[in-house]
Amino acid sequence: MRRADLLDRLASETFDLLVIGGGASGAGVALEAASRGLKTALVERYDFAEGTSSRSTKLIHGGVRYLELAIKTLDRVQLNLVRDALHERAVLLRIAPHLSRPLWLLTPLYRLWEVPYYYAGLKIYDLLAGSARLAPAQFIGARGTLERFPHLNPRGLKGAVAYQDGQFDDARFNVELALTALQQGGVVLNQAEVTGLLKENHRLRGAVVHDRLSGKTLEVFARVVVNATGPFADGIRQMDDPHAPPLLRASSGIHIMLDSDYTPPETGLLIPKTEDGRVVFVLPWLGGTLVGTTDDPAPIVDHPRVREEEIAPGEGALELVGAAPAGCPAQGRYRPAGPRPPDPGKPLWPAHSGRGQVDHLPQNGPGPGELCHPALRVGGRPLPKRVPAFVGGAGLHPGWGPKAHSARPGS
Repeated sequence: MRRADLLDRLASETFDLLVIGGGASGAGVALEAASRGLKTALVERYDFAEGTSSRSTKLIHGGVRYLELAIKTLDRVQLNLVRDALHERAVLLRIAPHLSRPLWLLTPLYRLWEVPYYYAGLKIYDLLAGSARLAPAQFIGARGTLERFPHLNPRGLKGAVAYQDGQFDDARFNVELALTALQQGGVVLNQAEVTGLLKENHRLRGAVVHDRLSGKTLEVFARVVVNATGPFADGIRQMDDPHAPPLLRASSGIHIMLDSDYTPPETGLLIPKTEDGRVVFVLPWLGGTLVGTTDDPAPIVDHPRVREEEIAPGEGALELVGAAPAGCPAQGRYRPAGPRPPDPGKPLWPAHSGRGQVDHLPQNGPGPGELCHPALRVGGRPLPKRVPAFVGGAGLHPGWGPKAHSARPGS
């Protein structure tokens, strides 16, 4: 469909759902809604997956660190997050083999107590996956570990726990979500920026959208507006209510892209805890090696630049796979992972929400005319968890759909 036709539909139709944000969360929400027969529109001010959704660690996983946190804190929300994400990992591996693959990961162990600790934890990880489990986790000795990952530092190595997770092309996945939503009858448009919200009797009725290519501005009417802008969610919230307190404190993550010498092509590393307490992955990716990520406080900006101090933790982690480089190799490059919202300040956040959990936060109470936030916690991280639950929880009437639309306001 031509862009002009999509703009005409935006300007002339009333939608059940208007999604703001074309990252992984927004595109996923649009697809879930469109495939359920809801009249859906999505607008993205730049390009699909332009931000954090194309700058992930490229893993589809349940989140080993979330599992550790769930067990340590007896947090059922975190446990459910891991279980559901492991199920979705299997779904993506099955339906999109052109975008995803199983990948062996080694967790190198240098202390004796780590052997039973991580082996038991990754066995629980397998158990939570149930029938969606990949190859079972296994302990391999130091010699076997070095055979599978020759550059690993042998000094003091006790062995490793090997387990399988999924790896995927995050940017292509995001684009395919958007294209499939379009195929399902949705209106999906990039380079279309929301500059204001439309209200009638104090209820949201849509948004003002500026087409950044043609310069045109149009009003888009919808029964529910979904704020899926990740770390930029507070900006949309404050369009709705200028006095709304901020909910998010952003962090940024960076990845170091190195040449292929650091990893074998079919095996990666999970370093569960560096000297400064970080979790770091060292992964084969597109003929190179992806090392990341950091998780440091950062301002929320559109196109973040990598700070020199963010590079050091990734290079420090490489001491486990060989001599740390004195800067990036000539064929390597640094790439930012973009801003994302970690845990906000406790007074501003629901007490029982888990880190990484998808939350739906209605602004104006239940029902049409509310501003929904199904992706405030995810913030573009492509955890493999679909978000269909918000479709029922956001006040969308099950009778809505192509035949249930009244005329646009004023027509």
